[in-house]
Amino acid sequence: MAALAVILALGVWNAFLRVIDEDTAPTGSGTTEAPSAGGTAVTTSTTIPIVVRSTTTTIGVSTTESVDGFPFKDGTCRQTQPRTTEAVTLLRIYYNCGNIIEPSGAEFIYRTVPRTAQRLGATMTELVKGPTDAERALGFGSFFSSDTADAVRGVTISDGRAFVDFNSFEVPEAVTATDQGRQFFVINIAANALQYESVTSVEIRLNGSCEAFSQLIGATGCTVISQSDL
Repeated sequence: MAALAVILALGVWNAFLRVIDEDTAPTGSGTTEAPSAGGTAVTTSTTIPIVVRSTTTTIGVSTTESVDGFPFKDGTCRQTQPRTTEAVTLLRIYYNCGNIIEPSGAEFIYRTVPRTAQRLGATMTELVKGPTDAERALGFGSFFSSDTADAVRGVTISDGRAFVDFNSFEVPEAVTATDQGRQFFVINIAANALQYESVTSVEIRLNGSCEAFSQLIGATGCTVISQSDL
């Protein structure tokens, strides 16, 4: 299969409600964020070669494909913000909404975790747990679920690039069966990293290798999404 070109609708990232990440670990070569629960932090050297895919395309999303219940159920994709205390950190976790391929600033759920400065790592740890049944009933969808709850291996930030590294896990058939499924999956991951102002691009890896992640989803090369692509 040809190298993966991540397809984004123009302007959608500008709709994100930006999170001021004063608690996030500072950027810089070798800066490491570990997941808030479990996993192994990985420090990435700047000498590792990076292949950037910068294709930006305006597309219309087909709603005719249906593989294992995908696209996801339609709904309001709205949730009330919970009350919090100083003992917890409030996170926004972006999931997909129905058959809309790009998460937007209004389509997130709230999760609270024990107080942490590692907000990006905590965000990814919550993301891979997938939406709860109640959240899915509201229209939120994701290929992540309780089966992938331990998928995060580590998160590293270096010079504005977030390296999101996963342990080996099995992706649903719908991810590899259609281009649309691949786009839903990759954009779901990228949306959660790019909500933080210190992150200008995200590279997705599997067991330390960006090529291995691309192979996992039926593509080749490296999977990288950058804010500068828009």
